Amino acid sequence: MTKLLLTLLIAFGIQAIPSSAGAAGAAALDIDGDGKVEPLTDGLLVLRHLFGFSGDALVSGAIGANCQKCDAETIGDRITSLTTTNCPPHVSGS
Repeated sequence: MTKLLLTLLIAFGIQAIPSSAGAAGAAALDIDGDGKVEPLTDGLLVLRHLFGFSGDALVSGAIGANCQKCDAETIGDRITSLTTTNCPPHVSGS
């Protein structure tokens, strides 16, 4: 599941942690701070944030039961901090 989340992050231009970073690198992808990297919590939070969700719409039903970073502002800031500023521009087909 962590590989799926990494692929998602890379696809959206989020600075991903190399797999060689091991458990410490995977922990950086724990968006809600519950100690686990899960696609239906952390992955969903990333997707919602990337599609412009904020406030209750961002976190409702998408945070882990043992979250340490449970509020929308903290989670949004966490995801934004992973955003790389040197993404290549989007290229559209003709």
